[in-house]
Amino acid sequence: MCFERAEDVVWETLAKASSRRASADQMWGTNPEAFSRNVREAAELFESIGKHESAASCFCDLREFERAGKIYLNKCGKMDAAAECFTLAECYSDAAEAFAKGNEFTKCLSACRKGKLFDKGLRFVEQWKEHCTVQSKEIETIEQELCTRFP
Repeated sequence: MCFERAEDVVWETLAKASSRRASADQMWGTNPEAFSRNVREAAELFESIGKHESAASCFCDLREFERAGKIYLNKCGKMDAAAECFTLAECYSDAAEAFAKGNEFTKCLSACRKGKLFDKGLRFVEQWKEHCTVQSKEIETIEQELCTRFP
């Protein structure tokens, strides 16, 4: 109420979002519908004031991993968190791209393997060979696997 009276919209919205999130946490496990409703409201409020990481966390709790991954990637610049969300959403192409941007070579190729993105995986390997000094036995092993599955 204080923020509302002070006409501080950002802090008022933050207080509402935090309140919704706290209410949801109390309902977790006992009232799934109310939990989801409160978490969704909190996520949208957080997102509306630029608290993107909090919004993404809420979307993860709602199991909306693709949406959370996009927020982590595009708004927070958190490649690992984005890639993990995309993996949970089974969006392996997006996961591979995010892992690649975060220089997580093995995880990138693993996402390519899970998503059967053999041609994409081979392109990543070629790019890394041209631009990086990273070479590991694990990458070589995955490269061989990709080559045997994608002639």
